[in-house]
Amino acid sequence: MVKGGQHDKALLQWLWMAGAALQHQNQFQATDILCGKICLELNGNPDYLDIIGLNYYYNNQWLNGTTNFLVWKDEPKDNRWRPLSSLIAEVYKRYKKPIVIKKQVT
Repeated sequence: MVKGGQHDKALLQWLWMAGAALQHQNQFQATDILCGKICLELNGNPDYLDIIGLNYYYNNQWLNGTTNFLVWKDEPKDNRWRPLSSLIAEVYKRYKKPIVIKKQVT
């Protein structure tokens, strides 16, 4: 049996994780539209993508709802932090296109 405070804490944790998952999926929205995975009325098509360009920065894994990020060099690693290879594999699995990693500097 879950006591009141523990139940509230578990619910808040679940809501935080659901929000983080939604934010993670939202980063793919423009590319998903372009290749026709969503918003089918816009006539996207996978043929519009020939290569996927990714930007990666050491501090690009954020804590949902904050301005804090997961620190890559922490030991032991935070279990929410994902290595670059895992992120690239996710993008490749999603689009099945060649990937280039490019750092954009202004």
